Amino acid sequence: MRATPLTRTLVSYLPSRSVIGLRRLADIPNWLLRRPHETDYLAFRNYRPPRPRVIDVGANRGQAVVSLRRVLRDPKIWSFEPNLDLAAYTAKRFRSPDFVLFPHALGASDETVTLYVPTYGHTVWDTRASLAEDEARQHLSPDQFRWYTERRASLEKMEVEIRALDEFDLAPDILKIDVEGVESAVIEGGMATIASHLPVIVLEGGADQSERLLRELGYRKHRFEPNRNRFVVGESGLLNTFLLRPGHYPLFAGIQLADGG
Repeated sequence: MRATPLTRTLVSYLPSRSVIGLRRLADIPNWLLRRPHETDYLAFRNYRPPRPRVIDVGANRGQAVVSLRRVLRDPKIWSFEPNLDLAAYTAKRFRSPDFVLFPHALGASDETVTLYVPTYGHTVWDTRASLAEDEARQHLSPDQFRWYTERRASLEKMEVEIRALDEFDLAPDILKIDVEGVESAVIEGGMATIASHLPVIVLEGGADQSERLLRELGYRKHRFEPNRNRFVVGESGLLNTFLLRPGHYPLFAGIQLADGG
């Protein structure tokens, strides 16, 4: 369930560590029903190959790791998370031979930059952290919080290390990107990896620019409709967008195709 301005405001009066516990509690219905945290991930229930290798860019607290384990058969997951507090939490949460965490951001080239983390009241909204200051600041507004006041809002800053994906010599079958506005930079730094392994790509935001970067490799954007169990070719998703090549279609058993333009 997506948070509303009222629930965000109520949560902002709780200590940030308490919110992690509340989020785990809110996931109990999904855990009981083996559902992912976002419905777009239901597409991977139809993914045929066992033991897929997954790169998870923007691990945060491991929401996608949990979801991918629910919908894929025995995945090996490499996660990247530049927020060192979250990286430590997530690495401890998923101690397993099939899970590796890298405490880095991914981008077009190696550099040290500032990660901006919006804070409102007592709550650190780490899911909205971004290397783009404007992107992170968008979360601090009257649209996001009821009875919004600047006095309770701030942006925490931390220095993080950016690396290019191509440096890690990974061989992904699936590439998930959730990096709050810098998706194309991740792709630019991973073009050799993508060209070599042609992974299924699912990303939150930045679909148009990412598609332009990968068009020569045959990728097009797709919207997944879980209620119809189909991909709509040429359209972005409401939350996540799949970048797929025609060669990916046989990997998804039973999913239909529709032409959206």
